[in-house]
Amino acid sequence: MRLAEMRRLVNVAVVSLMLITAACASSGSSGNTTSTSGVKARTIGYVDIVAQGAMQKRWYDYFVRAAEKLGWKVKLADANGDPATALTQAENFINQHVDALAISCIETGSLRAALDDAKAKNIPTMAIGCGMPAPVDAWSGVYAEDDAGLAKTLAAYMVTKIGAGSEVGILADAALTVGHIRTDLITSELKNNGVKVVATTVVPLTDIVHGSTVATADILNAHPNVKAIMCIYDFFAGPAIAAIQQAGKTSSVDVYSFYADQVNLPLMIAPNSPLKGLVDGPVEQVSLVALDQLLAHFEKGTKIDHDAAANLKVSFKVFTQADHPEFTSGYVSPWPLADYGKPFFDKWNQTYGLNITG
Repeated sequence: MRLAEMRRLVNVAVVSLMLITAACASSGSSGNTTSTSGVKARTIGYVDIVAQGAMQKRWYDYFVRAAEKLGWKVKLADANGDPATALTQAENFINQHVDALAISCIETGSLRAALDDAKAKNIPTMAIGCGMPAPVDAWSGVYAEDDAGLAKTLAAYMVTKIGAGSEVGILADAALTVGHIRTDLITSELKNNGVKVVATTVVPLTDIVHGSTVATADILNAHPNVKAIMCIYDFFAGPAIAAIQQAGKTSSVDVYSFYADQVNLPLMIAPNSPLKGLVDGPVEQVSLVALDQLLAHFEKGTKIDHDAAANLKVSFKVFTQADHPEFTSGYVSPWPLADYGKPFFDKWNQTYGLNITG
């Protein structure tokens, strides 16, 4: 055989191998092929109410990294605070025949049409991160963090720092159940300990930066003796800090909020920051619970446990300027997936014959 002919045959073989490989890789969303992990490949549609929120990124980070260890693909859609957009995105994923829907912090009522459609097509729907109002049976599973525990922990810390008789303003939310839970509990805890809640201002989730800034400025102007601003959501804290600094009240008004995340942690440890406390805990484990339930459902036909996250044991603490995790390059969370994912990965390895590490 001539050298030119040999080269032609080799090239044909290489191209054929590339085409076969590409075809196998592209078939992951069908749910009918086997991934490199040893379980069937799946595609999950993930709809997030505010994907750019730092805590939202933590739930998603755990979810997508653990899913990748299973050989599963996750498609993300960001609703940018708009429930109507989220409904359209969920319906689009259903029309793409995803194997499951993961929804982060979008209320049942806003998504009811898509949830019903998914149920009719046997597509599991998993609520991630935030608790849902009734009827919760619209979902296959609701895997929510303990917002009551977080709120009570932070409120107790605030009382020790600002003292009875102090005035507090709250940046609140009326759109999500979690916002109501946090606002109501913190207000109750503060008032029961003699702290005066002088303003509770709702910030629209479709206009977070401007809304938080204006709300904080209004509270400072209307209540010149206010001692602290409580930010119900972590992404309210940055604009609140900016408004306090603009008003020249950095040394007299404190800020308290949720999560030592990639946005709020550097804000808190910045010189002369008014941000004095961030409550946190390894709450992103709920993402692993959701995946664990989906894996058992897909591989063994196990019925999804709607309330599986209730079995998680999560403790909370308040990080401060004197006691906080180190902020390093690539920081996302104080709670590494390698540590908190290990029990799940060990279970998956043993149950499904996998070899997940890290």
